[in-house]
Amino acid sequence: MRPVAHAGYEDGYLEGVNITWADTERGHGPMGTAIRTSTTSWNSDILTDPNMAPWRAEAVKRGYASSIALPLMSQGEAFGALALYAEDCDAFSGGTIDQYTDLANNLAYGVAALRTLEERKRAESEVRQLNASLEKRVVERTIELVRSNDQLKRAEEQLRKRGEQVQKHRDVLLELARSDKSDLAKALQTICSLSAATLEVARVSYWSLRQNGAVIACEVLYLRDAEGCDEQFKGTQLGFSDCPAYFEALASKQPIVADRVWRHPAMSGLAENYLKPFGISSMLDAPVWVCGEVVGVLCHEHTGPARDWSAEEIDFVSALASMVSLALEESSRRRSEHLLRESEEKFRALFEGTSQAVVLHDENGIFEANLSWLQLLGYSSLEDVIGKHPAEVSAAIQPGGERAEVLAAKHIADARTKGSARFEWIVMHRDGTEIPIEVFLTPIQLGGRQLFKPSATTSQCASAPKRSCAGARRGCARVRRASARPFAAAR
Repeated sequence: MRPVAHAGYEDGYLEGVNITWADTERGHGPMGTAIRTSTTSWNSDILTDPNMAPWRAEAVKRGYASSIALPLMSQGEAFGALALYAEDCDAFSGGTIDQYTDLANNLAYGVAALRTLEERKRAESEVRQLNASLEKRVVERTIELVRSNDQLKRAEEQLRKRGEQVQKHRDVLLELARSDKSDLAKALQTICSLSAATLEVARVSYWSLRQNGAVIACEVLYLRDAEGCDEQFKGTQLGFSDCPAYFEALASKQPIVADRVWRHPAMSGLAENYLKPFGISSMLDAPVWVCGEVVGVLCHEHTGPARDWSAEEIDFVSALASMVSLALEESSRRRSEHLLRESEEKFRALFEGTSQAVVLHDENGIFEANLSWLQLLGYSSLEDVIGKHPAEVSAAIQPGGERAEVLAAKHIADARTKGSARFEWIVMHRDGTEIPIEVFLTPIQLGGRQLFKPSATTSQCASAPKRSCAGARRGCARVRRASARPFAAAR
């Protein structure tokens, strides 16, 4: 128990009183008993009361003769006690005890009221502090929400703009994909003009690599403000010695993204002679590949304040570089097709117009013959001989006694090895007449497959005296009969 307040003569008594309300020796005095039992407790004579033994000496020293303790009650429980000490024995009787009980009750009520008031004040203070803290948190949270809302709006706006930008890029790429790219110059102008308009770039150009990659030359430069190409700039060249860092960056086959050209290492050699004169502040260049090799670069040059290229713009420019690659391949293919058509037309004119008998065949047989060859053998239509092996329209036994198919294979092998073969041959007219000819056999490549082109002229035998020719034919006949005897015997 802890003393809270006192009045009257005390002289340090409370400092060493050491009272408890536990059921121990120091809890059996009036104070401990009153609180423990919630009832009034008193003694008539401190000097003789055994329960006052722990405090007797100090009490007698100060002239205390009797004492009373009245519990201070609140809501049915004792929260303290009022102790009174008197210098006379039997100072507390029935009448005075009632008075002191009323006093204790009033005192308990006052203390409880004060405690309630203090608790209320403390609660109100806590509520005010909580309200202030809550208001502060609400204000802070409101500011955070406003900021977050602004950030969200900006993010949504950026996302919307990016979506529109990506859609615009797709539309341009789709338009280019559908466009005719056979005319390279026109295709390059279209790509550069659409790119300049879409990205709002002042200058867009295409440069091709020349001299084994040691030089780049401008093929086309589109100026957005002028809405046209700068023909005078066409042919401008930059060499490796002028800007080695740029050529090295180009060889990496990755886009060159220079938000600020003055700080980008690849642009170090271009500053004085190229960037400054044209007021270029930012560049975005994409290498152009064909068959895995860099053949050029598509350049986007921004003037005015420096510009940060977005990921969508970098992807778009890379896609445009692919369109340039397609244009290069398409124009090359068209040019090859044109040259091939010209070559085929020339070949067809020579093939059909020559008086020399010419036939084309592969391993599967004849598939083309000119009119001279058909007339020589007495055929009226190409369909009559398509698919036949040359040996099938030849004499079965050729000069020298070899069979046509065996000798034909030898001549074909010889032509493959030496590049051509010249030999005497006997073909069969449709009516069965043997015709001696001289053949010049040449292997050729057409459409990825190997063909053979025998060109025939009538043998000198055809213009020799009839007697000599007849003798030659009889000799050939004797050889064929001799060669045929073993087969007849076998049959």
